[in-house]
Amino acid sequence: MANSTDKFATSVHGTNPQNLIEYIMRQKIYDSLYWKQYCFGLSAEDLVDKAVELRFIGGMFGEPQKPTEFICLVLKLLQIQPDKDIVLEYIRNDEFKYLRVLGAFYMRLVGRSQEVYQYLEPLLNDYRRIRLRKPDGSFELTFIDDIIDQMLTRDYLFNIALPRLQERGVLETTGQLAGPRVSQMQDEFDAKIEIFKKEARERLADSGLIMYEFSESKRKREKWRLQSNKNGSSRDTPSTRKRDRSSYRDDAKEEGEVYGDHRADAGARSGTEASMSVEETNALRASLGLAPLKN
Repeated sequence: MANSTDKFATSVHGTNPQNLIEYIMRQKIYDSLYWKQYCFGLSAEDLVDKAVELRFIGGMFGEPQKPTEFICLVLKLLQIQPDKDIVLEYIRNDEFKYLRVLGAFYMRLVGRSQEVYQYLEPLLNDYRRIRLRKPDGSFELTFIDDIIDQMLTRDYLFNIALPRLQERGVLETTGQLAGPRVSQMQDEFDAKIEIFKKEARERLADSGLIMYEFSESKRKREKWRLQSNKNGSSRDTPSTRKRDRSSYRDDAKEEGEVYGDHRADAGARSGTEASMSVEETNALRASLGLAPLKN
């Protein structure tokens, strides 16, 4: 039959590749004029010509719901199941943006989690605009990186339930992916952070305040506390409290934690108030309209 899956195609996620699109949606695609006129007998090489002619992406639109040319070609890819190298050429092609999105969406449907991250994440650096046809039939402008981000984060896109994608952190832990993804804007972001810190230090210096930073001894103490919490021994003991007090004194000596002369002034005032007699205190309270202290 014309709408049957290629006999050499293998199952994807334990099912027929075409079953990744719901039955009702498939039937609407089979009944569409675009499918009958252009997708019959289409090969992977000929499909490129049709993908180049695309002018927007989307799923179903209008009332009654009709398929877009984009989703018809997605179903055709699932039907003929082209070689992986051909799909990668779709994705790596940077001249035709709709062909790239078509290949990326097909890879999202049939690829393993490792392959999806490996081949789709580089497309997050593609900021070209593309047109999206919404379910009500209207158009809106979006960006390739935004569509790719939706492929990696959403469970439903273009009226299709996306296969479950394993979390990236799990793949990094098991060694299937080499470390976290580094954005091309990371260097620019780090440079702006350094500029912000520099400006903050200058403002603090002009205001007479001192920017507090952890000393090496405090870092060691905080690290020791975290390790103790992991081992389940987070309860304070006299020895740990004594060690904390001594380390705080070391920090004060090492860093010279000076926050301004107002602390010393406050300490002097508190000492003076403590040394005042009861009569002097009552006189002061009377001047403030307060009741005198009882002997």
